Amino acid sequence: ELNLKKNFFENIKIIIKLLKDFKPDIIHSWMYHSHIVSFIISFFGYKVYWSIRNHDISKKSVGISTFILIKCLAYLSKFKIKNIIYNSSVAKLSHTLAGFSSIKSKIIYNGFESNKNQINLSHSKLNTNYLIGCVGRYHSVKNHNLIFNALKILIKSHKNIKICFVGNGFNKMNKELVDILN
Repeated sequence: ELNLKKNFFENIKIIIKLLKDFKPDIIHSWMYHSHIVSFIISFFGYKVYWSIRNHDISKKSVGISTFILIKCLAYLSKFKIKNIIYNSSVAKLSHTLAGFSSIKSKIIYNGFESNKNQINLSHSKLNTNYLIGCVGRYHSVKNHNLIFNALKILIKSHKNIKICFVGNGFNKMNKELVDILN
């Protein structure tokens, strides 16, 4: 979107120019790498809010460079940042244990607005007793294997079950998913 370069300092110049042009009231970042940039921006007098939507911050999950970045952010979180907004208590706990400021921590759970006319909440047309819905992209961090294993147990005693997955990666082109479902 911003046509940023690979040079970090050139990117800071571009962002500072954008800040001067747009004069935002607050800065909200939601990726670890953008938290570093927003921290720098906080020194220009902006109110900075971080959102964190991840709970597994192990080296294995995020990689060594992001793990080191998370440790640096934990230290920086105690300065200049207005609030850190988590989407779950587990995310808040894991980051607080890693050293993120607990005083500045808030939880705002995920949610979505829907128009009941757009979503068919009735499953009577599907000829099923149970309809289970799951919304989210197909990714290992979402642990869909847990859902699949639970369904294996559930269908032994409840034969008339349908499940609807909605999100990126839930399609016939996803060979891993098709293999699991088969």
